[in-house]
Amino acid sequence: MFWLIPRVSRHTKPNSAECAAKDEAMLAFVDESGDSGRKILNRSSRFFVIAAVVFQSDDDANDCDAAIARLRQELNLPARFEFHYAENSWTKVPFLNAAAQCEFAHHIFAVDKREENASIIQRALGNESIYHFALRNAFSNAKPWLAADGAHGTSVVIDKSGDKKFRNDAAALLRRHITDGAGDPLIGKVKIQRSSGNNLLQLADYVAGIANRSLQGRREEGDFMRRYLTPHQETMEVWPVA
Repeated sequence: MFWLIPRVSRHTKPNSAECAAKDEAMLAFVDESGDSGRKILNRSSRFFVIAAVVFQSDDDANDCDAAIARLRQELNLPARFEFHYAENSWTKVPFLNAAAQCEFAHHIFAVDKREENASIIQRALGNESIYHFALRNAFSNAKPWLAADGAHGTSVVIDKSGDKKFRNDAAALLRRHITDGAGDPLIGKVKIQRSSGNNLLQLADYVAGIANRSLQGRREEGDFMRRYLTPHQETMEVWPVA
């Protein structure tokens, strides 16, 4: 297993004072890949992955949203077509080519649920869900990249699939735990939306899905990771470390 933090690519850590002065808010889009249960069932994945795709400004996010919308037109796809990594094989490379031109960074946290890690996971998590644990740690690792001014903290959009209370609890968890050294919140608004209507959640789905499969040793996703996603990677942690 490996631990990469921080990895500086073409992105720079934002200055929160500058973000506030420009009245800009950072945005993060969150999705997951894998089964969040603690035991590896017959067909569930070994890894549970949370991916947070972060944009330093509305302009960067809007430009990426527009690029994905243009791709649908270029591929003659319906306006409501959802780019979903696990379901759309022929759109993977065109989507990644389009997304790779966007200005974003991503933060990944993966839980390795193999059987020999079960006792470590139980001791560390207690009653906390794997989803909440991974979400909290992904954003904890991302703290140096998040805007810190209260009114301009990072706005977060979380995929709506799953239980409503569970997702609302995740929003409260981020507001409570992701703070700066003075205890001021790094997270602003938290929204729950369906990925089917949000291009940038679909990008987060791609990042999470590729990261999960690359950790399983799949060659195609390993190539996708190196070619398209590593240049945008800021932090990646696989836990627990063997």
